[in-house]
Amino acid sequence: MNTTGRLTRSNTDRVIAGVCGGIANYLNVDPALVRLGFVLLVWLGGLSPLVYLVLWAVLPTENTVGQAFTTQVRENLSEIEQRATSVANKVSAQVSRFANSQQAKQVGQSGATQGSSADQQDDGPATGVTRRL
Repeated sequence: MNTTGRLTRSNTDRVIAGVCGGIANYLNVDPALVRLGFVLLVWLGGLSPLVYLVLWAVLPTENTVGQAFTTQVRENLSEIEQRATSVANKVSAQVSRFANSQQAKQVGQSGATQGSSADQQDDGPATGVTRRL
């Protein structure tokens, strides 16, 4: 429960940054309803995800309410940067793993098709449309 009467980001009820949890706490409603409402508004085009990022940057967390605004914003932007870097690294690792597995499949398939085809003979380089017979 928000005892300060101020709109803050939640430290305990957070999925991404605690913005929806903090709004739900401030309005004294279920956080799932706020999250659902936010997703619906974004999906229907009534709200930009940029609003979430701005709220993440400017809203203090419950334990940083007494700090100066600029200090809070700097800390919040640092948190955004750390989260973005973490997500980017995870995505990069997944993409690399996927690309490597696709490359291994292609190498395996090309090796299998070359060795199994009796029709293909190495007659030297092909020139243009014609091949040496």
